[in-house]
Amino acid sequence: MGVKNDSPSYKFLNIKEGKLKLKEGDEIKTYASIEGRIKRVEFSIEEYAGVMYEKAKILITDDADVYVLQMNTSSGYFRGLFNSLKTSLNPHGFIEITPSYKKGDNGNPKTTCFVKQSGQNLKHAFTKDNIASSDFPPIITSIHKGKTIYDDTEQILYWKNWINDTFNKGYEPKPIEKEDRELTPIEKEIADDLPF
Repeated sequence: MGVKNDSPSYKFLNIKEGKLKLKEGDEIKTYASIEGRIKRVEFSIEEYAGVMYEKAKILITDDADVYVLQMNTSSGYFRGLFNSLKTSLNPHGFIEITPSYKKGDNGNPKTTCFVKQSGQNLKHAFTKDNIASSDFPPIITSIHKGKTIYDDTEQILYWKNWINDTFNKGYEPKPIEKEDRELTPIEKEIADDLPF
């Protein structure tokens, strides 16, 4: 019987250009994927350079370590992860999450997360082909000063409701928070879905 802590020591992961970044001391380690079980997901409002945004903190355990995978709820990483998990017969089971980043035809980055379970890649629940016949809300588009504005508020709310029903039932709120402080230059460098 070994010694145990009352509360787990979390390892915080961010995503930068499709790679997982783990800061340990002054060193940043890079990984392609993370394996484990999602235990719960918490949401917090954060601020970066005067812009408010919502962050998802996904608690993942591999039965040895506890990780917190952090991502902006408006990111392709967030949408891809949960759009895949929705097709799983056991979203609480052991999975592998692999972020992806590539430049689109217009030069803008396209991000997502691929999810593998029991050796199989999970497909997206909602695609361009089936979204019109589903209960999944569309992205609202509008034109402002000649620019197309995309509003994903209803989609984020849909995913948050599904996440809370799937992963957060029965949990007492136990915030997964770092100490309240400014982001260090290194932390600013290791996440590419901050609202710049």
